[in-house]
Amino acid sequence: MRIIVHSLMSIREVPLPWRVVLVISGCSVTMGGVAGGILGLRYLPTLPAAIAEGAFIAGLPVASITSIMAAIWIAVRRWKGHH
Repeated sequence: MRIIVHSLMSIREVPLPWRVVLVISGCSVTMGGVAGGILGLRYLPTLPAAIAEGAFIAGLPVASITSIMAAIWIAVRRWKGHH
């Protein structure tokens, strides 16, 4: 429990655009894993691989796109003079 509280406290120290990246990417990895798990129920010996594949396929593009969007968000804020 202490680890979870400590990690949540450290997330608060991350700038807002990167927190959005973490939350959205985490949700997409979770949903991809669930979808992979549902599809992997057809053949149980490959279930762990299906979960990992679903998480990877869903998480990588979403993490990439949200990282680019966060970098643009930060660049625009700095260009406008906000810190």
